[in-house]
Amino acid sequence: MAKDAKYIPFPLYLISGLPGNLDEIFDYGISKFAKMVEYTDLSTVYRQVLYTYYRGDLPASLLRKINFLAEEEAFIPDEDYNGFTGDGQEFNPETGMDEFTQVGEQDEDFRQACIDYWQMQQAMKILKLNCGDIDVMMASAVKTQQAIDDWEKKGDRDVTVMMSINMMFEFYGKTKTPYEIDLLRGFLSIKSIIGNKELAGTTKDYILTRMTGARKKDLLPQMLKKAGIKAMYDTYSKRYQMDKLLSELLARGFITGKLAHNRRIYVSTHFKTTELPEAVHQLLLRNNTKIKRDRNTAIEQDARAKLKALIKASATAP
Repeated sequence: MAKDAKYIPFPLYLISGLPGNLDEIFDYGISKFAKMVEYTDLSTVYRQVLYTYYRGDLPASLLRKINFLAEEEAFIPDEDYNGFTGDGQEFNPETGMDEFTQVGEQDEDFRQACIDYWQMQQAMKILKLNCGDIDVMMASAVKTQQAIDDWEKKGDRDVTVMMSINMMFEFYGKTKTPYEIDLLRGFLSIKSIIGNKELAGTTKDYILTRMTGARKKDLLPQMLKKAGIKAMYDTYSKRYQMDKLLSELLARGFITGKLAHNRRIYVSTHFKTTELPEAVHQLLLRNNTKIKRDRNTAIEQDARAKLKALIKASATAP
């Protein structure tokens, strides 16, 4: 994966709908990414909205709001120059900025609609996307969020998966075999376990649980009721099939390394398999409570010795 790849976030639950819901994952992920794009001030937002308005490229929902302002004469469009200076060299709207600011101060819905549009537009630029109707994408994201909220009521807050936009396009709009979709499930499952870390220790059983879209065993029975999930689960419950899937994930570059040790499997999207022995060793040292207890005992003994020395020095001081 490219080092400069951008990532879109979505909850693990959504992979239960693969491959039929790639559109929903795409729209939702971009919408969530957009929310992370910060604006410096509202004038930047309104200026961009006005620019797009005069170009005739605004989403229909926002355009209706602005047309209503024009009908009410709360905003007077610049029909002569479309916001540009007389020589047409610079976009400098003499009308619109103050009007939008005043309306935004009184109408939170209008202000938020402008912000939402600006964030989505910036997200599309950052992710280098030149496709998709922003209105449709935002409406899809709202609908998906409702389904996520309903799911989380059953099992608490879901975990987030990060998927690169490059990988998204590898699967989005392309015909993939069921096995390739299973590889994607496996990869996203592992990504949800690793999170922001460089590697993680887990079990094949836990990877399989998350391949269904369930973040923990308690939620598994509900996922197994979904179409196709039970068959997939039964397939990879077989040791040979899961081993083959993990090996294929490594061979195709979905993950960079894997190492089995003491009934656990350590997986990484950062370390190569040749680097994992040392990385896993360091991880085990950090997580080993006995080592931590022994180290803390040694520190305490050293501190006690220093205290005794200070007391002795004070007692013998002139």
